[in-house]
Amino acid sequence: MKIKILNSLKNRYILFASLLSVLIIIVSFFGYRNVSLTTQDTTKNIETRRQLLDHIGQIRIRVFDAYKSLDAFLLDPTRQDVKKEVHTALQSATALSQTLTGYQWTVNHNLDDTILNLIASLKSLDDEVDELMEIRVDPTRQYPSLALGNDLMQPNRNNLNNAIALVLDDPTVKTG
Repeated sequence: MKIKILNSLKNRYILFASLLSVLIIIVSFFGYRNVSLTTQDTTKNIETRRQLLDHIGQIRIRVFDAYKSLDAFLLDPTRQDVKKEVHTALQSATALSQTLTGYQWTVNHNLDDTILNLIASLKSLDDEVDELMEIRVDPTRQYPSLALGNDLMQPNRNNLNNAIALVLDDPTVKTG
């Protein structure tokens, strides 16, 4: 049995055009859906990366604040408030770095080891800053040649001091 609709060429063309139109609409719908989902994923990824970059920017700001405070301390080691600012800024940078370990983006891109290295480096930097501050306050550690020079030159210095004292005390001593 033949279907009567398919008897004429015109009816066959209408049926073929209708099926083709339905197929185009279905493909367009799924294409739009895929583009929409991809756009949403991309927007979410970009937003996550922006938040991550803002977070990293805050870490950089804290490290730069520590750098400025350390410079101020090295110029004037009597300023204890600046010494505290260095440690506060580095501890804040370390705390911000520790919050990065939970980000899904960093987990997906295998950056946890890098973040752990950053945290270890910041802690090491804080310890090294302590040592640098101790060296800055202690002149014998800051200028180790002073202590060595003092030990080697002390006998000559004593002789010079005695000669100067003798000349100043006794005006009859002839120089020359």
